Amino acid sequence: MKTILKNAGILTMEKAEVLQDFDLLFEGGKILKIDKNIKADEAKVVDCTGKFLMPGLFDMHVHLNSTEMMQLFIANGVTSVRNMWGFPIQLEWKAQIERGELLSPYIYSTGPLTDGVSYWTGSTIVTTPEEAEAAVLKDIKDGYMYFKAYPSIPKDAFLHLLAVAKKYNFKVVGHGNNELSWKTLADFGYYCCEHTNCLPEDPSDITYIAKSGMWLCPTHVVVKTIADYVFGDASYENHPHKEYVTARNMKEWEQITIWRKTNGRYDTSEEYPMEERISRALKFIEAAGADKIILGTDTPNPGVVAGHSIHDELVHMVNEYKLSIFDTLKSGTVNGALHLGIEKQKGMLAEGFDADILILEANPLLDIRNVSKINTVIQGGRLHDRTELDNMLEKARNIKDEDIIFVYESDNINGGHDGSY
Repeated sequence: MKTILKNAGILTMEKAEVLQDFDLLFEGGKILKIDKNIKADEAKVVDCTGKFLMPGLFDMHVHLNSTEMMQLFIANGVTSVRNMWGFPIQLEWKAQIERGELLSPYIYSTGPLTDGVSYWTGSTIVTTPEEAEAAVLKDIKDGYMYFKAYPSIPKDAFLHLLAVAKKYNFKVVGHGNNELSWKTLADFGYYCCEHTNCLPEDPSDITYIAKSGMWLCPTHVVVKTIADYVFGDASYENHPHKEYVTARNMKEWEQITIWRKTNGRYDTSEEYPMEERISRALKFIEAAGADKIILGTDTPNPGVVAGHSIHDELVHMVNEYKLSIFDTLKSGTVNGALHLGIEKQKGMLAEGFDADILILEANPLLDIRNVSKINTVIQGGRLHDRTELDNMLEKARNIKDEDIIFVYESDNINGGHDGSY
């Protein structure tokens, strides 16, 4: 059925301006037309007078580890996610979502977390070039989009991993490598640095990788949780979104935080001022501009709640990283789509693009916090109005662990973790 969103202010994301009193027509999950005074036979009309349209958000660093996260994302305007540790069940979910059988953000996933030692139980371990090649080829065969690499893979294995991935145009993302410089990784086409705390210390190295075309996903919200909950005295009891954290997830948060506090690795790799972390990201932005920044949260890491934390990250991008509101919005729309190679399909409001649309109560260009003032979420042409979104949130607040599907057993949280997924 055709639907017209009538008399809206439309932020197409082509430029930092709102088209005032425009209509948007979509059908079958695709945007057909954006213009004034659109008419269409037998079309449903949604009055958007005084409201604003923008593309659905991307959270570009998540771990979709359980089904209750799905509706939390949708209720907060996140219509697509880049999943950073692939499990077979997530590929099943991905197919169900694309067929319209499951309510969830669209999933774009890396393969399994791959490392040289087991900081996190269940990760794939490679220590030789042969094992590294096999891991890359398996990820490709299984249908994942990227290779997720942790830093303890031995040098020879990692170099071969990069060479094989480059041969097959299969992008490598992650935390860098303990034995290889970031400049070397950039020369091999390493695609994305995850987290500001993974950026190199030397400003010239940061400039080098930024100019190489590498992406950066700052995930400031999760980096800040380490300062607040590991080195600071913050308590999860006072977390603003605690009501959306299941009993199992809260147990995981507490166990991981205890591990972080007692693991000596943090004495050197994490214990430096937040100002230093921010300054590294600012150096990257100075060299690359804002076009290589993607918005991500690293939920459900301790202190980071699916959906809700994307709005915290938006505020951080403006306040701490000094991006303009428009560039901040790009990091969670246009840039996300460009990074994933789907920029002709998502990330903007334009004819022929997917109908992933947020209807907001206020202009997001005036205040980044207006992005959280959501009236309706449209994903693939399916409308979820405010009443339905509130019902999703209510369900999430009251859901029992036994009603959730998890990608791994809870005992797998034991065995160590290097700081962020």
